[in-house]
Amino acid sequence: GVDGANSVRLTTTPFTDTMPVWSPDGQQIAFVSTRTGNADLFVMGRDGSQLTQFTRDGADDLFPSWTPVGNRLAWVRRNGTQRTLWVANADGSNARTISCALPWLAHPVWSPDGQRLAFDYDASGDGWNDLAMINADGSGFRLLGSLAPRQELWMGSWYTDDPTSGGKGERLLVTRVEYFLDASGRVIDLFGSTQKFFPCCESAA
Repeated sequence: GVDGANSVRLTTTPFTDTMPVWSPDGQQIAFVSTRTGNADLFVMGRDGSQLTQFTRDGADDLFPSWTPVGNRLAWVRRNGTQRTLWVANADGSNARTISCALPWLAHPVWSPDGQRLAFDYDASGDGWNDLAMINADGSGFRLLGSLAPRQELWMGSWYTDDPTSGGKGERLLVTRVEYFLDASGRVIDLFGSTQKFFPCCESAA
């Protein structure tokens, strides 16, 4: 339960199973597993049954994200530091990339209407991630927020009072992180982090 009681183990492999996310109807779980030799996406029933391999690629597939109605999945495909954003139907069909290769792309989250995705990536090439948005068909890419060096934004969740509003009044919840460097320029610790709401069409600064 949500109080931590009656926990049940759903996977039993010696490999890494991580990044689990519930489908909106609570009947399925998408997750990342290294049981194939690299990181692939898998989907299983809520009780661990009906396990299905969702992606089959030599690259690593990470950060699964369901649409609000559960009809599609988005994820990040990693080739070194360069990553692309992918979407597919919930049955694995019609898989396609909707972005060019972007450094350190992570944390894709669907809009409440299932038409857009927000995520973070290193837009300025300084090693710190910024916030961006793209339409589900790959059009309309735009940068939403970029901070000073040693600060970055991690996408969290997307909220609206009215999913039919066409974006009016939507808010993104993000984590803003600042890092501390030692005298040699090495990152040694997080200086601090805050959770922040901001409208989708405004700067995150």
